[in-house]
Amino acid sequence: MPTASMHYREIPPSPAAATAVASFWEFVVSDSVEASPLHRIPVDGCVSLAVCRPTHGPSRVVYVGPRCEALEVPVSAGDHFFGVRFLPGCSHAAIGISGLEWRDQAGLFVHPLATQFLESLQGVDSLEQAVPAIEKHLQSGEPCRFVQRAVSTIVSARGSVLISDIATSLNISERHLLRRFREDVGLSPKQFARICRARAAAVDALHGEQTWGEIAAERGYADQAHLSNEFTQLFGLSPSEFEVRVLSDIEHGTLQH
Repeated sequence: MPTASMHYREIPPSPAAATAVASFWEFVVSDSVEASPLHRIPVDGCVSLAVCRPTHGPSRVVYVGPRCEALEVPVSAGDHFFGVRFLPGCSHAAIGISGLEWRDQAGLFVHPLATQFLESLQGVDSLEQAVPAIEKHLQSGEPCRFVQRAVSTIVSARGSVLISDIATSLNISERHLLRRFREDVGLSPKQFARICRARAAAVDALHGEQTWGEIAAERGYADQAHLSNEFTQLFGLSPSEFEVRVLSDIEHGTLQH
């Protein structure tokens, strides 16, 4: 099997940051990559910030907002990223920017917080060292409780849940849930549920223990064709392309769901 040209791994936040942070992550492009490949960032319903350390040029902080389509970004040999994924709906509590403000957006993060990140990460060489350096600059705001309960329910069900049932369990109207969920997360509950189900299927594929047909059945898709259509719409890749471009090209370490 050929050596992967990229490596990705995640670790959990500290208990103090766990109310707002889903995971901290590291992404490294091999020095042996000859061309500048396009890296496809999968949808996850989260707001992410990352410090990019290119082989040539100054470090910078970039962001990716919630979206319903994968994002392709150019990377270069030797690029090294340390990043943080905020729990859906929690970015405003942590950095003062809601999911809706960054919906379908990505780019250079021009903000005083970016300068603080860059200064704190000077001399940091590992993800484990980067975590406390990033965490100390995050705010300790309180996210909306019923939105977080809705997010938790959808994630636990891997997207296979009725939004009306969630609203009923929270004793609020579905309309109120939709409005506040979209404001905080940047996506509708239904869009977020689609993403959760597709990501669960993708993680199943990473484990390599099931066929796509078995994954489709376990995750509640009508059939393998239904799963393939969802993959193509959300990730921009068919399951077979996912195997080649993601499973083969990127070595995945520990992942946080």
